[in-house]
Amino acid sequence: TFALLGLLSDLPISDYATVLAAFENQSLKDAGRGRDQWIIAQALQIMVEKDPAGVMAFASEHPHYHQRLAYMEASLRGWCKQDPTSARRWFDEIQDVRTKDRLSTSMAQALARHSFDNAMEFIGQHLKPNRAREAKAQILSELALVQPLEAAKHLETLELSQQFTHLYQSIATGLAAEDLDQALAWIQGLENKRHQSMAIQGVMQQIPLEDSERIEKVLASLTRPQDRMNATSQLVSTHAWKDLEGTLKFIETIENPRMKDQAYQSIMHAWMEEDLESAMTHLQALPTGRSKTDLIQQASSHLAERDPQLALDWIKELPPGQAKSSAFGAISWQIAESDTSLAIQWVMDMPQGKTRTDTIRNMSWQLTEQNPEQAIALANTLNSRQERQSMLGQIASSWANQDLDAARAWAESLPNDETRTQVIGQLAGHWAQQDPTSAMAYAASLEDTQSQAKAVRSMMHSLISQDPKGALAWVDQDVDASVRSQVMPELLSQWARQSPLEAAEYVAEMGSGDLQNQAAVQVASQWSEYEPSYAIEWASGFNDEDSRQQAYQGILQRWAGEDMESAGAWLLQQPQDSQRDQLVETFVHSIGHQDPEMGVIWASGMSGQEQRHQMVEQYARQWLDQDREKAMAWLEKNPLPPEALHRLLNPGQPVPSEPVNPYEAGAPANAVDSTMIMDLEMMRRYGLLPE
Repeated sequence: TFALLGLLSDLPISDYATVLAAFENQSLKDAGRGRDQWIIAQALQIMVEKDPAGVMAFASEHPHYHQRLAYMEASLRGWCKQDPTSARRWFDEIQDVRTKDRLSTSMAQALARHSFDNAMEFIGQHLKPNRAREAKAQILSELALVQPLEAAKHLETLELSQQFTHLYQSIATGLAAEDLDQALAWIQGLENKRHQSMAIQGVMQQIPLEDSERIEKVLASLTRPQDRMNATSQLVSTHAWKDLEGTLKFIETIENPRMKDQAYQSIMHAWMEEDLESAMTHLQALPTGRSKTDLIQQASSHLAERDPQLALDWIKELPPGQAKSSAFGAISWQIAESDTSLAIQWVMDMPQGKTRTDTIRNMSWQLTEQNPEQAIALANTLNSRQERQSMLGQIASSWANQDLDAARAWAESLPNDETRTQVIGQLAGHWAQQDPTSAMAYAASLEDTQSQAKAVRSMMHSLISQDPKGALAWVDQDVDASVRSQVMPELLSQWARQSPLEAAEYVAEMGSGDLQNQAAVQVASQWSEYEPSYAIEWASGFNDEDSRQQAYQGILQRWAGEDMESAGAWLLQQPQDSQRDQLVETFVHSIGHQDPEMGVIWASGMSGQEQRHQMVEQYARQWLDQDREKAMAWLEKNPLPPEALHRLLNPGQPVPSEPVNPYEAGAPANAVDSTMIMDLEMMRRYGLLPE
């Protein structure tokens, strides 16, 4: 593979099409489909340096959407390396909304390798807030490997949420590799304890085991026990591969039992590679408990890689319980891959139960590859009908990958029941990936409507990614009417994920009625993932009031989580009635868990009193947990029924028959128009009124 890739840089551009076609036709078939796609991606990155337009044309014209996306990403990486300006210009001209959205993160990363500032500017223009944070985090992770000090400087200026605290560990690891004292000094300057803890885990990878004074000093700076355990695990897992004996001696000096158990888990792989006998002796001597179960499961997997029979014999000697069950699950697929006969005999000897079912499920793919009939026979020994049907469906899909005709003949020989429906559905889904035309003809020929519906649903993703209009025309003309009404909205939803505007245009041309209404709601919901403002504008034109309201709710649910300000500004402009109350409820549920203060303020503007009180109480409880002083101040100024206040301020206590309002100066429930106050406050906040 690498020899072939090495030749590409010397080939003339005129040969590129031939080479790519050869790769695409799986000339390297032995490597497997995933490997072939990787090879093509590598080839594209090399070729794009000479012929960016030609290579990108090949990538962007691929018939399968996900492969097309992967090839375009690979081409962009190579193009940005050579000429980021031209690559950026090409990206800006992409018309398909979904493709542009999916490529935006890769484009940002590629630009960052050339210019960090250009990448940040691109992110600000093209990525929504959540995606922008993820892209920035990925860029900083890469920067930390080569320029940790520079990454540390940028980290302080970027507003990243708590989910990206791993960046502190990456940066600290890079800093410590250059200068340990410099890394420790940087960590001391961090104000957030959580950030300090993550950074120390990175530093621990660079501290020598012999430097006990520094290790103790670093661990002492951590206040939470779990943080100290995590840091210790990082230390021993790093050193176990270099000095197992010294690491084991160090672990024995740890006094905290939980910390010691976690340290042993961290080095188990290295220990078994270095000294299998002593590792197994240690495991057998451990007292029964969660720690032993986790260690045995981990050790079993490593042992099965080396010697499946030895692993199986060892596990059989374990006493019944969670540890033994977990170990069986850990080694099942490895034994099935290395010795089919051993695997089947082993499972047949097991008693019926969850352990046996899980074991068969884990090894079904490997068994089907080697002997489908044996895999089917094994699945049929399961007592649970649901498990049996699920397993046979998986076998059908795997078998079709090897021998479609044989898999189809077996499926059609099954009795006409739920199992046959499940199996035919799975088979059709795989068939559609290989030969969509034949798969569609087969599905249309199915007389049983349940089997046909299952088959069409399984084929849906492949059909829409290749030819959405053709797929919908086929469903409209050749599929049973009862099945059509079920699957048409789902097909359009799939299409809207790729190209919402085209799907919306198709829906507009459908005949009016329930089917069009259902499809419109599905399309609007999917469209909102990429362009919520356009989606909601389109939904406003729905003639059916219930469909319009349902679409609004689906769009708001996504929109509020991505861009609360824009969604809130739109919501404020809706007429104040029961329909807006429904939308406010959807909006509050989307934002309230992350920002309970805003959730309470929005809920207080609902016109229905009972619904308003319920929503305010629900999110005020979370607000009190986060910022009690501010929440109490708000509750004092904004009336709630006494019983609701009692539940909020006295959780777990029964409500008295005549609860007393704790705020003596509290206004009666009808003294203010809270919806008017809320609207004025929110309109100022969203810039719709002057201060």
